[in-house]
Amino acid sequence: MIDFCAVQTLKVKKVAIVVSAVLCTGSLLYAGQQQSGYPAEGQIAEADVSQQQSYILSGATETQLQHLVDELGIEVSQRFTVINAAAVQVSPEQAAMARQLYPEISLFDDKSVALSGKGNNKRDCHPKCTDPSTGDESANYSATSQPELVWKGEQEFYWQVKNTSKQALTIEKVVMSWPEENGKLIEFKVGSHHLIAEPRLPGMTTLDASVMKDPVIKQNQSVDFKVSFAGPIVQSSQAYDITVFFKEGISETLNSTNYSFDASKKRDTYFPSVINAVELHQNGITGEGVTVAVIDSGISSHSSLKKNTYDATRIKAFYDVFSGKAYSQTELETGEELATGEPVEIEDLNGHGSHISSIIAGSSESYDLNKLPRGSYNGIAPDAGLVVVKAFDEKGFSTYHDVIAAIEYVVTHKDELGIDVLNMSFSADAQSHYWDDPINQAVMAAWEAGIVVIASAGNKGPEAMTIGVPGNNPYVITVGAVSDNYTRNSTTDDFVTKFSAAGPTYEGFLKPEVVAYGGHVSGNMKSDSYLAKNFPQFHDGFDFFMMSGTSQSTAMTSGVVALMLQLDPHLTPDDIKCRLVDSAIPAMIDSGELAYSVFQQGAGMIDAQRAVDNTKTGCANRGMDVASDLRGDKHYMGPARQDENGNFYIEGFAGFEWNGVYRDANLWSDANLWSDANLWSDANLWSDANLWSDANLWSDANLWSDANLWSDANLWSDVNMGWVTQE
Repeated sequence: MIDFCAVQTLKVKKVAIVVSAVLCTGSLLYAGQQQSGYPAEGQIAEADVSQQQSYILSGATETQLQHLVDELGIEVSQRFTVINAAAVQVSPEQAAMARQLYPEISLFDDKSVALSGKGNNKRDCHPKCTDPSTGDESANYSATSQPELVWKGEQEFYWQVKNTSKQALTIEKVVMSWPEENGKLIEFKVGSHHLIAEPRLPGMTTLDASVMKDPVIKQNQSVDFKVSFAGPIVQSSQAYDITVFFKEGISETLNSTNYSFDASKKRDTYFPSVINAVELHQNGITGEGVTVAVIDSGISSHSSLKKNTYDATRIKAFYDVFSGKAYSQTELETGEELATGEPVEIEDLNGHGSHISSIIAGSSESYDLNKLPRGSYNGIAPDAGLVVVKAFDEKGFSTYHDVIAAIEYVVTHKDELGIDVLNMSFSADAQSHYWDDPINQAVMAAWEAGIVVIASAGNKGPEAMTIGVPGNNPYVITVGAVSDNYTRNSTTDDFVTKFSAAGPTYEGFLKPEVVAYGGHVSGNMKSDSYLAKNFPQFHDGFDFFMMSGTSQSTAMTSGVVALMLQLDPHLTPDDIKCRLVDSAIPAMIDSGELAYSVFQQGAGMIDAQRAVDNTKTGCANRGMDVASDLRGDKHYMGPARQDENGNFYIEGFAGFEWNGVYRDANLWSDANLWSDANLWSDANLWSDANLWSDANLWSDANLWSDANLWSDANLWSDVNMGWVTQE
């Protein structure tokens, strides 16, 4: 196995210690202790130990923290190196004493970190759709459907949908795909209304309900969908994907699976062709020679994940943060540990990690629904190498210290494994300035080491200032999510998903930098994984799962970065960020204005061909020094501000204002959505940063109080951020 302990300590002066605060009734006594002084020698009583909760203790120097550990008798149980961190146990009384001894040290809650993918049974929402859990208007509407199709002869079936809400529902459209064996779609009727005028070829098709004279389904009324094909049909409900969308903002999906093909058929995940990666594949740009590290829930043994298009093993290492085991590429190839002969144990109990890895680098050939040429693949970079770091459990959760340990593995093994890109498809609530957050400190160390870090915006949109950690890190490339609205052959109705988090960050940086497809993305996942078992309607029963989230859009972007680095391996992380932003295609309306603000869509949609062809440099992270930031010498702020009316704007640039309200898709659905204009070519919108000052960036002094983002009401009262208490 790889010797995880034999690593070189990075010289980063920012220090952090992971501590487990003991929540107990016992007390830590300081006999004769002055309020602000040091305890007398030998006067610290032993703390009671019961329930534990992890914290991150951050300080200025390693010497100070070591002195603190010695003074309070704290037992160090785990050491980190990427930010000079250690895991220890400490009582609340010890924590309070630590604050007195070293007021410049900050205490962070070792919070949960969640994967940024959604396998929800509502799929991704249309802009007018709202989540019933929020109490919004769409909670008043509901519909159900038959879980199985009813077969009528060899060429026809029926599907029944019922309006179970207390108000009428209006059908907007129906999206469907079916097996190629069925041949052309001949007839599609809703009740007595015909939705097609001429036959449709196999594939995913959208049927516009505006042709219906009466698309309304009354309360408690049911309607039959009659579907006929040219040839004998596959009589299995699992072979069809049907979703009916209502104008009231809800949808109903056939409760089987969402794929049209059996296990013997090739699949087409479609998105590589939409972002123009297929032509690059044809020209030999497949990510060969580039290695992407994926911190996630692990990886399955699917052949398209294990091997590249040359049938060669692509996984260079697998590290399990929980067990501490690391396997080399040789051990993964032989299937046993070289030292002990024990079998290699790699797994993905959740399924998310496999899904993400397949979007980045899946090597299975695409099924030619769109007559794609041979050599079209389901992954964006099908020949990229993978380093898999398992830091998330079966249910998709991790903690700060597990994520830090995962980043440490990536950074310390960068040269040994040739790691170029780090995919971080997860998010946690921001708790502090970016520079005080221990995960962000580790991420900055990765960026400084020359690793291109791609991070999820998070799934807490669409409101402003919802970007999570590490997406709020100003150095990295943060990605939001777009849906194609189930119309594969048209971008005019694409939209930024409502779950996609929006900027700016607390320090005024524009986030996300770019957006990519993150709605109903197909990827590899075992049928016995946690997600597949809990959301079987989105699994095909064999190898593929449909999932939405900024996790998926992040993975797509990591794949594009791998293609860029194959063509030019000398590009720095700042170069990659510059070219991705400069080559992105913004969503525009016919008047030439942005369809979405820069705080929602960033610079726009990624495009693989444009990114690879782009030659721009020097347009990202200008005026920033990551090494100084890590040392604590300098910190930075971006150009975003807020006016007296609560609207967000960009200092020095007119026309980029946003009031934080999600824009209705009807404003631009008929426009040339993703225009070919280079919106940013003459602007320094994404380039420059200023040194952090004490200036109040936001006009609303209570900006954070309603969001409950900060657990301590006094968190921001200390300008110097000397101590952060989390309870």
